[in-house]
Amino acid sequence: MEVDLAGVPRVPRLPNGEVEDDVQHSYSLAILAPELRKKLYPHLDNNKVQGFANAHELLEIATGDVATFNLTKKQLEEKRRREEKAKKELLERLTLMPELKQNLEEYERRDTPEARFVRAVDKILPVAMDIVGQGVRVVEEDYGVSNPEDLKNNHDDLIAGFRTSFGEEFPELVQLYEHLAREFEKKYREEKAKKPEVKLPERPNQLVEVERKFLIDLESLPFNPEDFEHTTIRQGYLAVSDDGSETRIRDFGNDQRFELTVKSNGTVARKEKIYKLTKKSLSRYGR
Repeated sequence: MEVDLAGVPRVPRLPNGEVEDDVQHSYSLAILAPELRKKLYPHLDNNKVQGFANAHELLEIATGDVATFNLTKKQLEEKRRREEKAKKELLERLTLMPELKQNLEEYERRDTPEARFVRAVDKILPVAMDIVGQGVRVVEEDYGVSNPEDLKNNHDDLIAGFRTSFGEEFPELVQLYEHLAREFEKKYREEKAKKPEVKLPERPNQLVEVERKFLIDLESLPFNPEDFEHTTIRQGYLAVSDDGSETRIRDFGNDQRFELTVKSNGTVARKEKIYKLTKKSLSRYGR
């Protein structure tokens, strides 16, 4: 299980720029949740809190990490559907680990205050990582945020959802969540003020593609393209509709990064939605 979780990349980036994995995230939650329980909600069962923190990300072995920063209602429903399917498959694997299985089942039901508490703290951690890690890079490259107003609007929606889900039971966590969000907005403004506006995202998750293609004669070029830094790309199409819309999978750099891209119809300008995939998740698409 530990090896499987270590192979699940998350969206948040560590201070060194590397993406966090599920083992690192779970370890952070296993440390923070009991401390917050002790300080804010000592009536909660610490053993349950610890057990839920250890088990909470197991579903992502099958689903991968899907960030909810700017997902639509339909995308959230699809995320829940995939998680429910993954839960049934994973519980079968946990037959020989009854305690871990019980913790996962109880955590997913959210019918105890401890499970809801761990879920709330789990939601707080990415915002904290944005502050101590490379959060500015995350919101710009992965979410397409380009200015402080966009960031604040996204945060306002997230805070409102967090308050609806946890505000009555854990009001102090709502205050902490909002405080961290505003602190990151401050960091974002400060970093943006230090450098000129140059937006060269690696692969933002929503683009409008303006496409031009040109035939070239390699022998007539005044340079050898192989002399320059480049990345091997392999791709395949899952679906091409009659109206020109497409669903494509790409492998960048021989298993270094994987993406699922959905393109709208069009000839020159088309909208794109990009989803990051794990190597393991590609098996669902026949790879």
